[in-house]
Amino acid sequence: MSPRIGLVLVGLLVIGPPIPGNALISVTLWAVGAIAWRWSADVQRGVSVTWDGPPRVQPDATVTGTLTVENRSRWPVPWLEVDLRLPAAAAEPHAFSFVLRLRGRRRRRLPVAFVAGARGVHGPSELTWTAPDPLGLPAPHGVGTWRGATVIVPRLAPVRRLDLPSRSPLAQLSHPRSLFFDRTALVGLRDYQRGDPLSSVHWPATARVGRLMRTEAERAAARELLVCLDLRTDGYQRRGRPPVAEAAISTAASLLADTMIAARQQAGLVLSWPTRDDGAAESRRWPVRGGDRHLHTMLDTLARIGLHDAVPLDALVQGAVRGLHAGTTLV
Repeated sequence: MSPRIGLVLVGLLVIGPPIPGNALISVTLWAVGAIAWRWSADVQRGVSVTWDGPPRVQPDATVTGTLTVENRSRWPVPWLEVDLRLPAAAAEPHAFSFVLRLRGRRRRRLPVAFVAGARGVHGPSELTWTAPDPLGLPAPHGVGTWRGATVIVPRLAPVRRLDLPSRSPLAQLSHPRSLFFDRTALVGLRDYQRGDPLSSVHWPATARVGRLMRTEAERAAARELLVCLDLRTDGYQRRGRPPVAEAAISTAASLLADTMIAARQQAGLVLSWPTRDDGAAESRRWPVRGGDRHLHTMLDTLARIGLHDAVPLDALVQGAVRGLHAGTTLV
């Protein structure tokens, strides 16, 4: 029996002539069953659950994700159970259960707060929903989706707390201007400013625009940073290897963040990256440049990486020094 015929039978029961007892019971059961079947089918197709986790967080930070529950069908859902499980190493608490009521064609957003755990890239290990049927029919149920993974980056610490030989990883320059004016590396023109050498004035451009213009050259000395990270398993002593390696990754991330955020300078990263399951690795380099996107890319990389049979450190350094500007600090 189709759901539409069931609805017609219910209407006849209400406004139609009297029906004998047995027939009345049969028609009632058919009508209710048809309506329940249609409700179950529509809810199965219409309910969706989506998890939006925080995109980039630090360990031990209290963060909030969003669980979106939507009912695209016309039927109300009086009882909806949603179960969310995050990896135990990624969140505390890591298990969440919700029971809610959702009207037809409605959407609800539920905030989910947790404390970020270990470094890594994490998505939900389980996201399911169930809408129990009040008549005992098979309950609509499904598996939710998640948009993007939560990246728990290495722990970032101020440089002064890293117990480094120098509080600043960058070379110290007494004057913000370049040490040398390299006329072979011109990059453009800009307005002349007080203190600029007169020899840098571009007289044809000055005559054309009616104000002093000077040539802009690439800096002959730079306060840039390139971090080389050794990830060879045998490069760390067996005893205490995991925490020491984690400290090395955290130090590299802290140097990059301090250089690009606090010092507003450019930075890059060189490390070994496993390419296949058989243990092969290759050298990968993120060039020295600026910008938030570049920093986030390097932090995301450090969130994923770990010890492996890596490229030796001397090979990384030899490949890293090619093309560096004068004055770049190599760590």
